[in-house]
Amino acid sequence: MAWVMFGEDRNETQKLLELSGLSRGQLGYITQAHEFLNDTVCWGRHPDSKDLEEMLSVHVPRFKSMATQSYYEPLTRDLEAFIALAEQGLSRERWVVMHRIVHDIDYFLLGRRGFNPDNWEASLAVEKLK
Repeated sequence: MAWVMFGEDRNETQKLLELSGLSRGQLGYITQAHEFLNDTVCWGRHPDSKDLEEMLSVHVPRFKSMATQSYYEPLTRDLEAFIALAEQGLSRERWVVMHRIVHDIDYFLLGRRGFNPDNWEASLAVEKLK
């Protein structure tokens, strides 16, 4: 079961829920992917084959399902970009971009504060809703 810590900016979260047609549980998958990538590529870490296996077996299928169900084109494009990068395999540089996509959505649209507030400008959905 997905969980999400919707925080301070509930208006942005509500907009994303309404525009995308996705559930809070589905949006929680973005938070889970963000946390996974925090542990995988932040602070100088590098993804390994075990990380790739988890990415391809857990996170990518969730994002594929969300991309086909989302009514909000900017979010769909973010999810598709994330999937395409993940499917290219292990590359710290690509995984950093993936992290930036989910970081921006998690922080600015899901309102999950308490970590780095940088806007990496990696998410189309954030650009459109802010």
